Amino acid sequence: MMPKFRLITRDRYGNPAPYVLLSLRGKGLHAYRYVEALIDTGAPWTSILPAGSLILQIPKRLLKRPSDVTTARVGAHSFHRYVLENIRVILSGPGERGAHWSIVANVPHVSVLEPVGGSREAHPMRDLPAVVGCDIISSLELSLSFESRDFFLEVKESAPCKIIVARTS
Repeated sequence: MMPKFRLITRDRYGNPAPYVLLSLRGKGLHAYRYVEALIDTGAPWTSILPAGSLILQIPKRLLKRPSDVTTARVGAHSFHRYVLENIRVILSGPGERGAHWSIVANVPHVSVLEPVGGSREAHPMRDLPAVVGCDIISSLELSLSFESRDFFLEVKESAPCKIIVARTS
């Protein structure tokens, strides 16, 4: 049986939307913070947007230009696309009866989107710090389900990640 974890559900434009807490670990990243990330099955990459870059304190010196797609659009906004390479991604959320769950995986890269013609601080998309896209959804063999206004994330037992469930009481 696949482990199943409740996600954070937020109202987005009048509809329920699935969110997870996301953190990054890697060389040069020193702020062990989390941002809420929308799980977006229409996004090709897991991406940190300007608000998330500020919260996670991602230094611009760590960003590299990808060899393939160098620009991206999110909604009506254009971004320069960069990547952080060899990153550990941590997806977390609240569990049942005071538990907390985390899915930990090493991934080749995560996209970081920098505004075209503006700064991280002044960007209008402050309500969306990050998205978990199809790259991580497929590589970690994640499934999304919806039951009674709650979203759940299921993970195949053979998935290339570590699952941690911790009791907080």
